[in-house]
Amino acid sequence: MNKINRTKFRAWILTALCAAAITANCYAAPEGTVSPVPSGETMIGMPNPMLSYDSIAAMQEVLGFSPMTLPESEYSCTNRYIISKKLADLRYTALYTENPVQLCVRSARQEEFPHVPDISGVYSVTWWPHFISRTNVFIAKSAPASYAARWSNATYVFSLTADGLNETEFKSLVRNLVLTAEDDFIQSALH
Repeated sequence: MNKINRTKFRAWILTALCAAAITANCYAAPEGTVSPVPSGETMIGMPNPMLSYDSIAAMQEVLGFSPMTLPESEYSCTNRYIISKKLADLRYTALYTENPVQLCVRSARQEEFPHVPDISGVYSVTWWPHFISRTNVFIAKSAPASYAARWSNATYVFSLTADGLNETEFKSLVRNLVLTAEDDFIQSALH
C-alpha cells in the first residue's frame, strides 16, 4: 500500500470511528415530558431539541407562560412542540378552507433570545417592515403561497408561518395576532 493510499485509509478509519462515537450517544427525555422515542427504546445520535407535548397546559408548565395560539373555531392544532425548553412551536391546519392551509405559531420569552429577533426558522428571504398598531412587524414571502412574519414586544418574541394563504389572508391573520400580543401578552407580563 503506497503512502497516499495509507493516508486515505487512515482518514477513512478516523472518520468511521468518529461517526460511530457520535451515534453511540443515547438520549432519554426528562421525566414529565413526552419523549420523541417510543417507551422502552433508546435514541441513537444527537438529541432532538423538539419535544412533543399533549396539551398547551403541559407546555405552560415547562415554559412558564402561555404560548400564543390560533382560534380553535378556525384552526386545528395538529402538533405541539417545545424547542430547547424555551420556544413554543404550535402547528395548525385551517378547518374551513378549500385548499390545505398549514400554519406554525412560535412564541418565546424575549429574555431567552435577547440578540435573536427572528425565531421563525425561515431563512434566505427578504423581510419587509410593516407597522401594525404599536408593533414593528417583519413579513416575508418564501414561495407563491407561503409567508412568514416575526415581531416582538418588550417581553415576548413571536412568529407565524403559513403555507396555502394568499397575502391578504396572511396579513389579516398577522394583524389579529399582533393585536393579541399587544393586549394579552403585555397585560400578562404586567401581572
